[in-house]
Amino acid sequence: MKPRPLVVVVGKFRDLTPSGILHNIEIAKTAAVELWAEGFWVFCPHANMGMSELWELEDHQPFMDMVLHLIDQVADVLYALPNWATSPGSQAEVEFARGIDVPVFINMESICAWRDKIWRPSQFQS
Repeated sequence: MKPRPLVVVVGKFRDLTPSGILHNIEIAKTAAVELWAEGFWVFCPHANMGMSELWELEDHQPFMDMVLHLIDQVADVLYALPNWATSPGSQAEVEFARGIDVPVFINMESICAWRDKIWRPSQFQS
């Protein structure tokens, strides 16, 4: 068992404007910081895509493939942001996770309750 549960944060990334993309990145980063504070290891794809040079790429499929691979290989749990249902990419990530029995949570209370049932925070290693 890993010393801490690893969470992948999923939610809307794309938007019609650069400021909309930045807003979506900030939502994800805020959730990631909260999850770290709750004792999780966190991968936040939004932070990885925060480089504006990548926003204009036409083909985001390699990035989606990477996230799905991480969900399959290392994620213990997914944290879906409130805007996940408005994003086809996030919908695909959630569907994929559910298909391989990776739990998906949509609020901090429920993911922390899952953590406390599966992992004991007092046993977390740094």
